[in-house]
Amino acid sequence: DISAVIVAAACGADFCWFFKNGGGICDKNPNTDTGAEIFQKISYTRMRRLMTDGRGQVLHKRSIDLAKQYQMPLYVSGIDDFNNGTWILPRVHVKMR
Repeated sequence: DISAVIVAAACGADFCWFFKNGGGICDKNPNTDTGAEIFQKISYTRMRRLMTDGRGQVLHKRSIDLAKQYQMPLYVSGIDDFNNGTWILPRVHVKMR
């Protein structure tokens, strides 16, 4: 995760795309909580807050810090479902999910 963000930033990429088994970032743990929904968009700050709470271990914490430092948008999707993912961005309006 860390290397991918560094390489994307160094190459001047528009964003860094992560393919994960579980798909996008959920508001709850999809393995234990019913009704977990995938965020369409989430800010770096909110993502780090989820990680601090122990709920967002999809990406390495340092990769979020580097993405924020380089203003590199991240996209996290499933291996089999590219369209059902989460954008991690510098800022997201409160009402956008």
